[in-house]
Amino acid sequence: FYLALFGKMMINITVTAFGTYQIFLLTSGMGLDQTTAGKYVSWMGTATMVTAIVFSSTAGMVSDKLHTRKWLVAFSALLTSVGTLLPFLTKSPESMIWYGIIAGTGAGIFFAVDQALNLEVLPNPETAAKDLGILNFANTGAQILAPVLGAILFDLVGKAYMPILPWLSGIALLGGLLVLGINEHKTV
Repeated sequence: FYLALFGKMMINITVTAFGTYQIFLLTSGMGLDQTTAGKYVSWMGTATMVTAIVFSSTAGMVSDKLHTRKWLVAFSALLTSVGTLLPFLTKSPESMIWYGIIAGTGAGIFFAVDQALNLEVLPNPETAAKDLGILNFANTGAQILAPVLGAILFDLVGKAYMPILPWLSGIALLGGLLVLGINEHKTV
């Protein structure tokens, strides 16, 4: 249960922090003006939306066929991690669109399969509502913690936005590793 909780939180922190700082990555990190940066944010958002819709509608079926949830959730964390690291490695605005495609694929898989995994690791059917409420903290807590963590990382890496991306990428990977620690017999 707690592996699912903290794994979910780590993945959500990465996605939320990236979204929070995306305009700064494009302007301060890549040197774009506000108008051009806004266009890239729009294209990235479209790429994320399309891939998330496609993969959220298919990942559940794949999970059922493979008889596992945790491996797909961990794979979604890997995609989020790779997508997050890409703009740091290339420092090109186009990499933000690739982030949208790669991380959007991960998001689609994550949203489709993570909730099913959460239901399967609930410790007690009698307290399911309370436990799902605790698991929801991984969503709301990540939205609170991500900007704070991003600001702390910003200060730690020398008041720059691009160097926080490897840290965020590592946080997503840690989330995936936590999910892999869930006992397989607790899933599908």
